[in-house]
Amino acid sequence: MSRPKTGNARDHVNDGADQGALKLVDGHTITYHTIGNTGLPLMIFVVGSSGLGSLYRRLAIELSATFRCVYYDKRGFLPANTDEATFARRTNQLVLAGQHADDAAALIKYLSPNNLVYVFGTSTGGTAVLDLAVRYPKLIQTAILHEPITFTVMPQTELKEEILALYRSLPFLEEQVEGSKTYGSYMFCPHSKKTSSGLRERLSSQSKEDVAIPNRSTLPAKSAQEFNARQGEQEGAAMLAYQVDVQQARSVKDKLLLIRGNESKDWPISRPVVDLALALGEHKQVWELVGDHLSFAARRNVEAFVGQLVDLMRREGRISVSTDSETRARL
Repeated sequence: MSRPKTGNARDHVNDGADQGALKLVDGHTITYHTIGNTGLPLMIFVVGSSGLGSLYRRLAIELSATFRCVYYDKRGFLPANTDEATFARRTNQLVLAGQHADDAAALIKYLSPNNLVYVFGTSTGGTAVLDLAVRYPKLIQTAILHEPITFTVMPQTELKEEILALYRSLPFLEEQVEGSKTYGSYMFCPHSKKTSSGLRERLSSQSKEDVAIPNRSTLPAKSAQEFNARQGEQEGAAMLAYQVDVQQARSVKDKLLLIRGNESKDWPISRPVVDLALALGEHKQVWELVGDHLSFAARRNVEAFVGQLVDLMRREGRISVSTDSETRARL
């Protein structure tokens, strides 16, 4: 596990967004952004396969009345403003969920050495947060898993077979744009015979191509955006190998808050969180909040999503009465 070096300077945290940096002993630097008052409970955001923490900026702003919010770019991804000389000489590297969990743990120990924290993750970020909660339970107050990618808890069905086939093929589809369309038209739509046959036809035609298509991660990227898209594909492929430790997950199930979107509840992308709840047993609840796999953090939904999330955490007793009262007093 990567541990932080001592002696790093930390930017003063206030009501605005501050930037800080934590250098780990393996040389990787986590650049993080903080929004919210120092007296509030800490919430760490672990982004999904987009890799860039700025996806959560609106969410952090909305939640900053209740939490001190921290988001950061994940290991393996490049900032959007990375210059050509940098991304041209970089190659995509496979980073597993366990490494992302280790990075989050190091950041938590640095920012909150004496207090438990809240952690939020969606998609592959949710997978990393689950791994974090299982292996570092003493750091976690509540782990919020929004549609995490946990394939191994799914029963062996046609749906699972299709999902796994799609994920295996992503780095090899002939064009990144086409690959995204193939992915979205299946994972981000209600599952049906039509979507199943469309996917099977698409993957079948791909396998019959005369010329073998190389893994895109081995090719030079033309931009930081393209590099990050390829890194996201690598991360998606890594989900095929991620094994949920069900026994350990059951031991921390009270720390887990499982969520799916009310707009994505019939999509294949939201099925793993349902099967995770079933694997945890004892009627573990999956809560439905506004939005879908991505749009919960978009401008049109973020205020309603945050309102529902905070209300749920209050009703579940995950936000203390004192914290809630102090928050109301500040508003």
